[in-house]
Amino acid sequence: MISLIRYYFIGILFILAGSISASKVTIDADGGADYTDINSLIANLPTDDPDTVLFIGSDQDSYTWTQYTDASIGTIIFRSNETNPDLFPIINSNADTWDFLSNTESHFQNLIVEISYGIKLGLSTTHSFSNCIFRDGTATDYLFEAGGNSGGSITFTNCLFEGNSSNNIFFINYWGGSPVFILMNCTFDNNVSIWNVDEDFYTNFAITNCIFSDIDTTFRGDNLRSKTTYTLTNESTSNYGTGCVQNSDPDYVTASPRSNPSDYKIASGSPAAGIGTSSGAPLTDIGGNTR
Repeated sequence: MISLIRYYFIGILFILAGSISASKVTIDADGGADYTDINSLIANLPTDDPDTVLFIGSDQDSYTWTQYTDASIGTIIFRSNETNPDLFPIINSNADTWDFLSNTESHFQNLIVEISYGIKLGLSTTHSFSNCIFRDGTATDYLFEAGGNSGGSITFTNCLFEGNSSNNIFFINYWGGSPVFILMNCTFDNNVSIWNVDEDFYTNFAITNCIFSDIDTTFRGDNLRSKTTYTLTNESTSNYGTGCVQNSDPDYVTASPRSNPSDYKIASGSPAAGIGTSSGAPLTDIGGNTR
């Protein structure tokens, strides 16, 4: 077995590491880049047609995304070069993304995202989130909507969800196909609710090496519980999958309130330490350290 969490809480999605293409645009609120604000960048996507949007700079900047686009550019990566999660660039997402993310495969890396308008991930498209912190979200109904009737793939790896007041983090609305939905090495703390439903039809759901804390009800039924493995939860309910620890406190190194991603490192004696599986898990944690 490996530890669920080593340096902070999670690691880097292996399929995207080192994947910056030669076709990229840069953004830095302080200047010295192709763009200083994300709205101008989004408005110009059909013209620039970048493979990668790279956030650069020597300090932590904040950006507000309100610009609508229906650009279809194949695949796009939003990422930063920052390796300290406490200093990742901050995006306040307040844009309707439905048409854009229905037409474009997207990947997000090394970012802090504060969602005030729910992100619609499109029908039957592929999206991945790696090394991202989703915090203080205020979107009313959900942070992410995922649905469709002909497949698609959504993966969250090494992500932290904390302090979100939305009614649900995930609003699931699949009615056909064979969609894939994966949570790997993610931490959820102090959120109002995780799921809108107990998904009971599709088998390609997997929740592995995760931590759920400071929430009364993690799941709305036993279907998603049964697809949850090698995970710690503070729920006292049973019927989880293999290798889970229920009704437990993860013992973060920083007591509440926790204000930085680094506060979510677990203590050496945590009940979450050592319960994870290496199968399909990232090789490094969010700080780039080998597990």
